[in-house]
Amino acid sequence: MRISEVDASLDRSPRGPSWKAGGFPFVIEDSGISVCLVTSTNPDFGGSDPMIPKGRADFGEQPEITATREVYEETGIASNHIKRTLHIATETVTGLQRSYEMHVYAFELDQKVPPTANRECVGKWYTLEQASAVIRRSHKSLLDQFIQKIQNETSRTA
Repeated sequence: MRISEVDASLDRSPRGPSWKAGGFPFVIEDSGISVCLVTSTNPDFGGSDPMIPKGRADFGEQPEITATREVYEETGIASNHIKRTLHIATETVTGLQRSYEMHVYAFELDQKVPPTANRECVGKWYTLEQASAVIRRSHKSLLDQFIQKIQNETSRTA
């Protein structure tokens, strides 16, 4: 790809692209698969249901980089713990007040890293069954796609 093509592909809006990206940090242990979700510390901003760590891209950022950064910002899980990255989906998420395109990845970690809380959200590890029961409704189909992809991946390597 030529530089002019890359430059032309960048979103030049002041706030960056209108899409969001996020990811499911996960670990595979003898006891099963666990996933880290976040809950907003302010129920007026994001509700009280656990959700995918996600956010808007910084200017010029690609979706996978945005997802990795957002996972770090919202959970404290650094990229040096990521063993493998899988693209899960790109789809339109319809929330209470708006819709947006969401790029979702799964990040297999080398260990279950304790999430760190910040001023916006708190991370917590869930089994897949627990996550399915508590995740925000607008993120449920993304979790289902993640579970399907991980189960397919792990059954192929078993």
